[in-house]
Amino acid sequence: MRSHTSTRRGLRLILTLGAGGLIELLSTHGSVNRHVLLAAITLLLLSYLVSEVLSVRREQPQTWLLNPAVMTSAVTFAISFGVTNVLFFLPADMLEPVDLTPYVSHSMIKLMWLVLLAAIAMWVGYRSPIGKNIGRRLSQGTHHRWIRSAPKPHAFAIPCLAAVALMARLLQLHFGIFGYASNYANLIEMGRFTQYLSMAASLGPLSLLLAALTHYWHPKSRYCSILLVVILVIEIGFGILSGFKSQVAMPFVIVGVCYYLTHGRIPIVWIGGFVLAIFLAYAVIQPYRNVRNSQYAGSGDSVSAVASSIVSAQDEPVAGSYTKGPTWLNFLARSSLLSVGSLGIAYQDAGKGLPAGSPAFLKNLIMAPVYAVVPRFLAPGKPVGNMGLWYTRVVLGKDIMSATAPSPFTYLYFAGGTLAIVAFFWLLGTGLKLMTLLLRPSDSIAASLVYLVLLGTVATVPSAVDGMAVNIIRTVPLILLVQLLLFPKRASRRPHMIVAQHPQKAG
Repeated sequence: MRSHTSTRRGLRLILTLGAGGLIELLSTHGSVNRHVLLAAITLLLLSYLVSEVLSVRREQPQTWLLNPAVMTSAVTFAISFGVTNVLFFLPADMLEPVDLTPYVSHSMIKLMWLVLLAAIAMWVGYRSPIGKNIGRRLSQGTHHRWIRSAPKPHAFAIPCLAAVALMARLLQLHFGIFGYASNYANLIEMGRFTQYLSMAASLGPLSLLLAALTHYWHPKSRYCSILLVVILVIEIGFGILSGFKSQVAMPFVIVGVCYYLTHGRIPIVWIGGFVLAIFLAYAVIQPYRNVRNSQYAGSGDSVSAVASSIVSAQDEPVAGSYTKGPTWLNFLARSSLLSVGSLGIAYQDAGKGLPAGSPAFLKNLIMAPVYAVVPRFLAPGKPVGNMGLWYTRVVLGKDIMSATAPSPFTYLYFAGGTLAIVAFFWLLGTGLKLMTLLLRPSDSIAASLVYLVLLGTVATVPSAVDGMAVNIIRTVPLILLVQLLLFPKRASRRPHMIVAQHPQKAG
């Protein structure tokens, strides 16, 4: 049976590669309408991803949605380069408000081919025996001693995390380095401290994650319920102040994921909250961002200053604003990376070379393990995280203070072409398999915490791929240390088991 499955998977892989290569070749010669080719390669990518996801669902019927390879397939591949490709089949006048055209270039087809290669490489790495063998060997060792089995964190663990995050965010606001209100000059000036304040601020989502897990494992605890509500409100508030739409919706995602993990059911209420948060983000945040982009507005140095800027921006419409179109169109346009990412592919293929001051893409990627642990004052050559601004100014040719996310595939193409893309995503797939074998969220709240934190780190491959590598290297030891501090050593019976241990709860 296993041999038959492997044969079918291998045949599907060969057919997918062959079809994708043929589509890219036809695009090069221009003998077929590129809209037809885009539709074909998009359906090819989505069908391949669906086949792999269904395979995981058969293996993990209860929590398959939280498999890291499934999450990465959905977030990194299927949304930005699958579903959103419908944009390029809409009428030109409909796309005008979101600054897009239905034109399909050869570089767009080539980027889709590279995305398909990356998806295949990731799943081949996930299925490879290397990750399985390493995972099995490590799982037989002492790694269980790294994760607490206590049924609850320390009483003041969650409030302390939330308090530290609150102080860090207030300091970021004070120094002008918080969210979209950041000032580029301040970011450069405070370069030695920004990463540490960011790490402290990241304890906010962590406190919400821990509060949600503790609440669902102990649903009768009033203390846990109050903590969850208070921290949820704080996270939504700072999400709005950050000026980033994803930060407004992320609190609902965090709580919804915790519900699914502990109950085995998709939380309809939290999905509704997520949808409402997206609408709120586009209605409130986008006007604020438009005003800042057009007027080079100064950064606020307090919660009240940024909040006032957001409120006043609602009455100052800006020409060319994304808010002219319907919300669903804005959402698709902001989620799509095909058009903007393909410009980098075309730029690199033109053979002009990168101008002075460009990011050292390959060096930054290779040096990521060093940059992750060496402070900036010992490594003054560490990247300052301005790749998005560089892309806006150099590749897009726009002289504005706005960062553009070109896609991880574009970054890797600058770093080393097709080989870099395939190698990176194969390694990522191998690491995702290792993660599923070493971490079992059904063991305890601490195990769930570690698993979900790492899941959030690997599910979305950012445009700055080197930053992802740095985050993984930092996150693994830090989250292990943090959960050791948050939970007592004592273990006892768990009052609320996870769905993996109670299949009858799955719905």
